[in-house]
Parts: sequence; C-alpha cells; structure tokens
Amino acid sequence: MKQINKNIKLLLTAIVLSMMLVVSCNKNNSQPQTSDNLPFDFLKVENEWVYGVYDNESDTLLYTRTLIVLSENDNVYTLSMDENNIIEHFINDEGWFVDGFLELPKNAYVGQQWNDQFGSKEVVSISETVIVPAGTFSNCIKTKEIHPHGSDIYTYRHYSYGLIMVEFVDEALMKLISTNF
Repeated sequence: MKQINKNIKLLLTAIVLSMMLVVSCNKNNSQPQTSDNLPFDFLKVENEWVYGVYDNESDTLLYTRTLIVLSENDNVYTLSMDENNIIEHFINDEGWFVDGFLELPKNAYVGQQWNDQFGSKEVVSISETVIVPAGTFSNCIKTKEIHPHGSDIYTYRHYSYGLIMVEFVDEALMKLISTNF
C-alpha cells in the first residue's frame, strides 16, 4: 500500500506539474469553447490552484497539492508545486505546452491524438460536466492518457481554469478544491 501511495504521489506530481495549467472547461458556462474565447488566461502571476488527492474507494482525502504561477516572460510561465518543484509552461498558436510537450491543443476535438513524455493522449470529449469541491465546470475537455508503465488516466481540463480533475483508474482521484481567481 505504501508503494502504491508513493507511486500515486509521484505520478500525480508529474502530471500536475506537467499538465497543471492544462486547459479545458468553463465554470458554469454552457458556451462551447472556441479559439476566440480560449486565451488560456488562467496563466497569470500569483494565480493558485489547490488540489485534493482522494482514495477512489472511500473518497477519503489523502493529501493536498498547491500550484502557483510565480512569473511570466513572453508567454513563458514559471509555476511551482508545493514550493518545491519548478516547471515551465508556455503558450503559442498551437496550444499549451509543459516542458516542451503539448499539454492541450488550442482547438481540441474528439479523436485528436498526440504523444508526450508520459505516453499518448487522446481527446475523448469536449463537453463534459465535472463537479468538484471548487464548483461545477461545464464543457470540460476530457482526455485519455495511456501510460506504458501504469494505469490509464482521464483528465478534465478547462480553457479558463486549467486542470479540473484527474481520474487514476483503480487508484486515486485528484479534484480541484479551490482557486484564487
């Protein structure tokens, strides 16, 4: 059990850091996300997200993670997870990137696929509604991530708020608890 929790923490940290300012839903907004209304504007200095990691079976909160945008320089954003890990995100016409890997395309569509440092990703929905402690987010983009040395992961992102929820099949669940914006 300790090894599983350690693996979950490492994987969650890697995903959150590399995906964290992921993009994909609009809080209580039924309008579809288009390139005209998807500026990835949640990437602002001092914006902060608090995530809870929960046991899948009991829904017990195991621990929390805090992510904050520390600085920005020419669309390159420096973020910190729990004041320990530093990661760079950048935005261009193609979408949002983390450490040089595409995190989420600017105009995601169902069936779209790409690879990153962890495995392959595929957009499986662009209209998910997700309820987490931070609120209800509609029109979330759901991606399936296939990891060669672990279980599949489903992520829910919002173009205005970033990462909303991560489902680790048969292991844990990470939910957005709060933001300061």
